[in-house]
Amino acid sequence: MREARITQGDSGGRLDKYLLRLMPESGRGFIYKMLRKKNITLNGARAEGRETLREGDVIKLFLSDETIGKFEGRRRENRFPADISVVYEDEGLLVCDKPAGLLSQAARAGDDCLLERVRAYLPEARPALCNRLDRNTSGLVLCAKTLASARETCLLLASGQIRKFYAAQVIGAFTKEREVSEGYFKDRAANKAYVSQNGETAARARFSPLALSEDGRFSLVEIELLTGKSHQIRVQLANMGFPIIGDPKYGNPSANRAARAKYQRLRAYKLIFPNGRNIQTHMDSGEILWLKRP
Repeated sequence: MREARITQGDSGGRLDKYLLRLMPESGRGFIYKMLRKKNITLNGARAEGRETLREGDVIKLFLSDETIGKFEGRRRENRFPADISVVYEDEGLLVCDKPAGLLSQAARAGDDCLLERVRAYLPEARPALCNRLDRNTSGLVLCAKTLASARETCLLLASGQIRKFYAAQVIGAFTKEREVSEGYFKDRAANKAYVSQNGETAARARFSPLALSEDGRFSLVEIELLTGKSHQIRVQLANMGFPIIGDPKYGNPSANRAARAKYQRLRAYKLIFPNGRNIQTHMDSGEILWLKRP
């Protein structure tokens, strides 16, 4: 028999969904069968699965450890290392610093990715990524530990209440602050984004100069992302004439070779929450920052 007590982070969700996160390999049919047979109870009574969980509720699973272990599935069998850089953690949220070169989540079965590493770090949870970064972009990724935290965090992100800041090393002398709002569309077959007056949706961001190289050829730029479009920062900077160093898709190939950039020098470095919490890591993309602040 196993007992689970509902915390504040899991309150507000449905019982059946909680059980499926607890035993992801079991399937709904098994969950409902165990509820009907009273092999799974809620606060000592029979439950249907549609009940809304509250903090302090007690779920009892009158199942063998072997059965529970079998249905926990890959949580017990995760073959990826718990190799993550944790910047912030509380009861419901984990913020990781994803390195460039690592996928946010798997493109195909068996891929090493941040999500699998987080699952290894949190073997008793069913974490979910609330935002994602391109493979070659480094920086902060929000990982929800609970369903309630995932709902709240995704809502805050979608409404723009969590402010997201990036730092980019670009080619050219970027000296003027500007806010950009322009048409955007994505060619999914080619996996390439475009900005133009005829774009399907609007892409918005604020760009602020932070530093300039001594010879004036390169700049460090801060970007506050106001909409979260795929490749948005990369294509907008390139469209303004300031491609990101190391960007293989929108950048300058000869400049990339000269800089010997292994990855694009773009980094998600700061998050500001509605309550004023500021989660921040360094701006350096992992390669030498040869820019000097004025």
